[in-house]
Amino acid sequence: MKTNIAILVAADELCLNDLCTFIEDYLLDDESLLKQNFVLIQDVITKFTQFGKLVQFYNISIQQDPSLIFKADDFATIKQEILLKILVENNHSEKFIIVWDKLLEWGIAQSDELPSDTSNWTHNEVLIIGTIIQPFIPYINYKEISPADFVQKVKPFKNVFDIDFYVIDSRIINSDQAPLLGNLIKMAKKDNYNTSYDFKLLVRGSRDGFEVKNFHKFCDEKGPTIVIASVKDTNEILGGFNPLNWTSVTGFNKTKDSFIFSLDQNKKSFIFSKVVEERYAIFNNRETGPDFGRRSSDLRLRIPIKKGQCYMNSYEKLIRKNDGGFEIKEYEVFQVIEKST
Repeated sequence: MKTNIAILVAADELCLNDLCTFIEDYLLDDESLLKQNFVLIQDVITKFTQFGKLVQFYNISIQQDPSLIFKADDFATIKQEILLKILVENNHSEKFIIVWDKLLEWGIAQSDELPSDTSNWTHNEVLIIGTIIQPFIPYINYKEISPADFVQKVKPFKNVFDIDFYVIDSRIINSDQAPLLGNLIKMAKKDNYNTSYDFKLLVRGSRDGFEVKNFHKFCDEKGPTIVIASVKDTNEILGGFNPLNWTSVTGFNKTKDSFIFSLDQNKKSFIFSKVVEERYAIFNNRETGPDFGRRSSDLRLRIPIKKGQCYMNSYEKLIRKNDGGFEIKEYEVFQVIEKST
């Protein structure tokens, strides 16, 4: 399967359209094999939307059975951000005990230190799996797991749940969403699983004013920060992570660790967009405010006029349904302070 997919991608790069069509048809002759490698298919159609037949197969299959990802033979290869998105949006039909089992399977595959037989795990091995699966723990409804399954399969990992969740002084996001931001930062920076962060409020529009001078006064030279803004008359929350300093010197700053994101207050949607053009990751502008990306900007907060805009230029995804402008209801900037747990 991997070889055929690699040939398909190579044929597309060489503009061999007839060969691409032939390979797609060949792959679709065995739908059961495609479903066994469903994670691979999901990854391919995300990167190469031009493979229309595979895209159609994936969309129809996932509509018919939203839990196909969990049933795939290659489930353990799923990317962390994709699995997190599935759990955040709860867009699957598996029972939570099955999700828990698959989460352990995925976590074991991410480490060279963990044996597949969990029955004889040491205390240290339990702690290792805990740090690996920690980002996903808030999104499993343990009340839906039967008492027998809970005692047998979950309780042996009770130390996994002894975790300090993030506390954040925000009027935009709640205590359930704060851990998600911390986990996104961890993914972007590829930090150790044991790393966590404190969020220190630097500026809030409704408290400190929307003047751009206040943004620079409170946020410049403070190191890594996360920006959060609520969109007026919607449930949308938009934001971005700057691992560098904000400054009043106009120009671009290069980094591979920044990202922008969107989520809503009801946890119904979530988009994580990593920087792809590193040299245009951050734009410092003393006339506007936080700015991510080049040209029209992937996310720009023009705080003096309480407006913002989103396009897709230097980051991998558009974080709103439609590009263009929006009105800002509130904005906050937090200093991200790394700590060990």
